[in-house]
Amino acid sequence: MSVIVSPPPVPQPADPASLTTYHQQLAAYCLALLDEVAAVIPRLEETMPIRASSGSGHLNIPNVFLGTAIDSVEQVPVLKIARLDVHRGRATLQLLEAFRPIRDKVAAIERNFVNFLNAQRSSLVVEALGTYDIAKCLAKDSSNTALIVCVDNMQRDLGRRGRGPGKKT
Repeated sequence: MSVIVSPPPVPQPADPASLTTYHQQLAAYCLALLDEVAAVIPRLEETMPIRASSGSGHLNIPNVFLGTAIDSVEQVPVLKIARLDVHRGRATLQLLEAFRPIRDKVAAIERNFVNFLNAQRSSLVVEALGTYDIAKCLAKDSSNTALIVCVDNMQRDLGRRGRGPGKKT
């Protein structure tokens, strides 16, 4: 079942007058998809009271232990004095189990997305550094002042200053 009605944007021929690029349109579309997914996920912080003692330190407790604690409260009447809400506990465990594949898929998408962006950037870096190397070689001929300015600008923006002075012994 798809919630998004409109199809993703289609690449159009480059229009210099356009203020929005195809990639910006595609990113906006993906953000709208993520907003719709986020709207479906329950907001537990609104439905469950926050306890002062709860914190990230408790996240290393295994779910199996949580299930055993719930079972113990159900089976041993004296444990009813504990503040463990059996129904909420079972619902929480069911939610954790049901959403685990989603958490895993989102993590995989995030890893793949970061790798995709890094690969795209790396490819551009290789081309830009190659251009810089060629420009430096061509700029040795001091008759092309525009090229010398470009090399100076690229060197400035690259931010590398080369090796510092060596240590004197």
